[in-house]
Amino acid sequence: MSSPAPLAALQDEGEPVMLNNKFGIWPDAPLPLLSSPNAEAFVAKSKVNQAHNLFALACDPEIQPRISALEQFKELPILGNLRLLDWGVVPWTETGDNRFVVIYERPLGQRLVTDLDGEYPDIGEDALRARIIAPICGILKEFDKYKIAHRNIRPTNLFFRANDDDGCEVLLGENTTTPPGYNQPPAFETIESLQAHPMGRKEGGFGEDVYALGVTALSLYKKIDLAKGRSAEALLAEKLARGSFATLVAGVQLPVTLREALRGMLEDDPDKRWTLEDLVSWTDDRRLANRPIPDSDKAQNAYRFMGKAYHQPQMLAQAMTWNWGKVLFKNKGHEILAWSRRSLGDEVMSNNVFNAVESSQRDGIDTPNNPLRTARLCMALDHNAPIRYKSIATHLEGLGPMLAGHFNDNEKRQEMSELFMSELPGFRAKIMYNSEGEGPGIMRYFTRFVRHLKQKGPGFGMERCLYDLNPVQYCRSPMIASHKAMDVKGLLLSLEASAAGKQSLWPFDSHIAAFLASHLKTNVQMFIEAAADEGNPERSVLGKLGLLATAQKESGLPSLPRLSKWVGLQLAPATASFRHRMWRERVERELPNIIATGNMVEVYRYLANGEARQLDRQGFAEAVAEYNQLSAEIAFNKNLSNVDPEIILAHGQKLAAGFSVLIAIGAIVFAVMMKA
Repeated sequence: MSSPAPLAALQDEGEPVMLNNKFGIWPDAPLPLLSSPNAEAFVAKSKVNQAHNLFALACDPEIQPRISALEQFKELPILGNLRLLDWGVVPWTETGDNRFVVIYERPLGQRLVTDLDGEYPDIGEDALRARIIAPICGILKEFDKYKIAHRNIRPTNLFFRANDDDGCEVLLGENTTTPPGYNQPPAFETIESLQAHPMGRKEGGFGEDVYALGVTALSLYKKIDLAKGRSAEALLAEKLARGSFATLVAGVQLPVTLREALRGMLEDDPDKRWTLEDLVSWTDDRRLANRPIPDSDKAQNAYRFMGKAYHQPQMLAQAMTWNWGKVLFKNKGHEILAWSRRSLGDEVMSNNVFNAVESSQRDGIDTPNNPLRTARLCMALDHNAPIRYKSIATHLEGLGPMLAGHFNDNEKRQEMSELFMSELPGFRAKIMYNSEGEGPGIMRYFTRFVRHLKQKGPGFGMERCLYDLNPVQYCRSPMIASHKAMDVKGLLLSLEASAAGKQSLWPFDSHIAAFLASHLKTNVQMFIEAAADEGNPERSVLGKLGLLATAQKESGLPSLPRLSKWVGLQLAPATASFRHRMWRERVERELPNIIATGNMVEVYRYLANGEARQLDRQGFAEAVAEYNQLSAEIAFNKNLSNVDPEIILAHGQKLAAGFSVLIAIGAIVFAVMMKA
């Protein structure tokens, strides 16, 4: 383990970037031995206590951190778990953009294993139980009190608690820089988690952690990467066919008590896997849980698919997801419904299959091959598995990271759009919770994304889904994508920095609109709808200006002169909409001074003066009406066939009075506006 760099030496190397005005981070002082697979480690110091040994992990901007767990893990009072102190977005001087960073307390000892294909420490059965399994079990016991899971347990993410590695217990490493389970090798994930894309894995709970602990113990005992030479897909297929225990142990001789403990920890049925009590009993006095032999989940009669017989519904569902284009239902899915009722003896599963078939019929799906029907049937046949639709495989918690990770892939983005529009997340929630407990709330939550996709214009669509699902997704607008702006303040500062070369267009597009709509606390629906109204240039300009002004107000940035100037060049439709020439001249004279202050809030207030605009419109309407009447009078006079001096005199007096009224109206309007 590298020793901490002296603070004086760090200050000689360069200035730190500050996180929340509490922690300094040195981007030019890396700590490679503390880096995670997708987050580089750097020296960090507390502003209050510089003797406190810390380090920062700078997350990969293309991979979403585990935002949902940060607040829970912050300074969690659990010994044996790497202590999380803070997190946030900082400007990254090395690359000129921004980074999401997390601050951890440094472990005192070295990493237990640096590479699954590398060297392993010598750990016998007793040491494995006492130094690895028992202390981690104690940590998981505390986690269980808070109803959270670590989701990153593996030999390469364990540290010795002290510099003296001999006889020292272990410390669990970080678990927040990527989505849950993202960095886990295939052997360490349960079947249902391995069925999902790494970005789409679920938060999980004690069951996922105890499974990973079992694989970790087995890996340390055998001193080998248990998945070596096998792809994730091949390992999944073998786990499904033989079970995790048989697949991973693969005939290796193990001590009886360890073998039975691993059998319980690697049980594939989440309801039959070892509980916390089972694990504590074994680590305390080696008592093994007395579990009855589970009933077989095989169907009495096989269902044939692509020439192969399937007795297990989970294996049938997986086979269908590997062969989307070849799944044919000649009877709209009723044949698989009949098989589930006749052969499985599982009423809940049969009801789920019935709901899948009925939902597809309500959607008017008549073709033998339809991915939406297949997706629903796969969820019905295996309620623990993720949502699988074409090339997408994700649990509900993984929808955000999946969308972020594949947003630039047009095909996958389209598939994600279809997945939301078909309300597959809601169907998954219904299957999971049987419409009880959390189910209805989760279903309602996901209907918002259907609304986002149905509503057209900037601020909606897949861009809005992206930012709503991923709170620290950087703004992907081509104008500022390289800046990696992850909050409203960062977005505005990025636009400010980019203002010089982009003044021919609005600092506004679908990504900026969606990002602000998702991040701003103020309800900006009115501005979003106005901005999209391109048929009304005045309304559209004021909508865009109002949105940016709201962002500046919430960010607390007092002045953005370059951005304000950039916006000012696009305001012609709003200034030209004033009808009265004297008012337009006043705006053209005064507005540049307001723009120069860099305060878009004041610019918006000046241009969106409702009373002034109402008076302007009212005065214009009255002037038009008077003008039309006078025009009619003039036309009438020209067409008089018999010129009568008295008639001419009467009409002339009326015409002169009309012009006087017109001039008076203009003067009144101007006077009112000058007071505004």
